[in-house]
Amino acid sequence: MKMINKIAVALDGSNSAINATNYAIELAKNIGAKIEIISIINYSIGNIDAGILPQDIEKEN
Repeated sequence: MKMINKIAVALDGSNSAINATNYAIELAKNIGAKIEIISIINYSIGNIDAGILPQDIEKEN
């Protein structure tokens, strides 16, 4: 019985993510699994660290 059918990998462009993706590709080949590569982007609509979002600023004005 095959335990792993699909491997999901998040790819954000960092060296660590690229290494993990290459490892996952080889692992998938070796065990006959499919691979799903998920592209991650950093996007901020406001200063989330401070808890300030654009709609909060609009309410104050």
